[in-house]
Amino acid sequence: MPPGGTRGDAAGRALLLFRQAVLLRFALALGVVLVGLPLAMVATAS
Repeated sequence: MPPGGTRGDAAGRALLLFRQAVLLRFALALGVVLVGLPLAMVATAS
């Protein structure tokens, strides 16, 4: 975060970054499930 901002600006920026981190973690977990499920199905079929 750039210096010179107010506390409210810093709190808003921190909240935005936290939300992005949570959504990124959710998206990565969903990606693992969506890729891993077909791989597990192929592995058990052969």
